Amino acid sequence: MKKSVAFAAVVADYVQHLRERNLAPTTLDGQEYLAHRFLGYLEERGIADIRAVTRETLWEYATALIERPGSPRTKLQKLLLVRHLFRFLHRHGRILTDPAAILPALKVPVGLPRAVMTREEAELLLAQPDLRSPLGFRDRTMLETFYSTGIRSAELRALTIYDLDLGEGVLRINRGKGRKDRIVPLGKVAGKFLAEYVRRVRRWLARPNGETALFLTYGGTPVTAKLVNQAIGRYVKQSRIATRATTHTFRHTCATEMLRGGSSIRYVQELLGHADISTTQVYTRLLPLDLVQAHKKAHPRERQRKTDVPAPPAEEGTSFFHQTAKRSRKKRRQRRQREEPAGGTAAEV
Repeated sequence: MKKSVAFAAVVADYVQHLRERNLAPTTLDGQEYLAHRFLGYLEERGIADIRAVTRETLWEYATALIERPGSPRTKLQKLLLVRHLFRFLHRHGRILTDPAAILPALKVPVGLPRAVMTREEAELLLAQPDLRSPLGFRDRTMLETFYSTGIRSAELRALTIYDLDLGEGVLRINRGKGRKDRIVPLGKVAGKFLAEYVRRVRRWLARPNGETALFLTYGGTPVTAKLVNQAIGRYVKQSRIATRATTHTFRHTCATEMLRGGSSIRYVQELLGHADISTTQVYTRLLPLDLVQAHKKAHPRERQRKTDVPAPPAEEGTSFFHQTAKRSRKKRRQRRQREEPAGGTAAEV
């Protein structure tokens, strides 16, 4: 349903208010979407003026929302949108009273992530990109970066060549969630893949247009969320792992492995860029050097002995890494043979 001019103005003003608070673009998009959905609900009930919304209207909305099937977290996010929207309108004189004030204080619960890969699944997924091609090497580098640093998809896509410090072994996240800057350690494996990618692969992908994005497409433009998601989905399917992994699964898995390796929750909070006080009792900002040491001690990719990275393609048209690919296929074939039950077909992992 097409929104009225009045409702469209309400959404535009509210989103601009959030933008002035320096919220991330993904947060702005999500809030705008939820606001349009709520105002669409009002229009379906013949309410065309935000000032006509009453407490009874909001109770009916909350009741209908709770009774619907769906994620409790999503329902809470929708109710929080209502509270914040009417609080904004009341404080800016758009309405005389705040009908949402009667709604109870709400907080989105922080639970354990369901999608966490095992180490075996992570290793198998990381082995899927074809290192004989520039795009395959780029994809492997992105996966290693996700796994080692736990950064968000939007943070990886926003990286530029100037955010990478190979000498110190760190990435600078300048556009993190909430627009908070932080420095994260790369780790040995991700660092070596990034070094080779920048030195040889990115140079091949780049076009003479001055693009500074770290990860590029075949056409020399920054990778998109769709491209990254499709690539991971393809590799998950190829690997046949049980976990339906996404970019955020790498983030959850990185945090889980760090904690399992003995890292303090405060180090993990700093690594992931969490600012929600409910996740920890005390938030202590640590020096980047301390974070690097914690990463080296706890992350599984730091503790493995062999960290050699195969050379990426040097130029277009070359036959890339035949021996590497052959060894990789042999290892996967041997793994499937070991897992194959007697008299049956190979079991899926």
